Amino acid sequence: VEQILSASQQNKKAITEAMRDPLGRLGDVSAIAPQYLGSEKFKSEHNKQALQSKISTTRLSLEVMEAIDHDPMYGPSHDRERKVVGEEFEILLEQTLRKMDVPFVTETDLRE
Repeated sequence: VEQILSASQQNKKAITEAMRDPLGRLGDVSAIAPQYLGSEKFKSEHNKQALQSKISTTRLSLEVMEAIDHDPMYGPSHDRERKVVGEEFEILLEQTLRKMDVPFVTETDLRE
């Protein structure tokens, strides 16, 4: 993505913002460096889906979104899974400590 972005967007902050909001930051062809505009001519499955939903966007933004969604270590779906597993473990731990009559303080208790 760093190399494909136009010169005005090749700084760390712009790249970070593009990763957070691919449709908003990479959705227009002006975000792409001129030497890479030819790649927009090739239609992928994502372009077909975007056309069906009448979203006007670039192939780059759609592929970045897909890469982020399928990231097995840092993607949003993995973050949600980690959060759910952590919450389930906290509930199990609280139940176990209560059964054993072990005194403890929860995060909720500490916030109050």
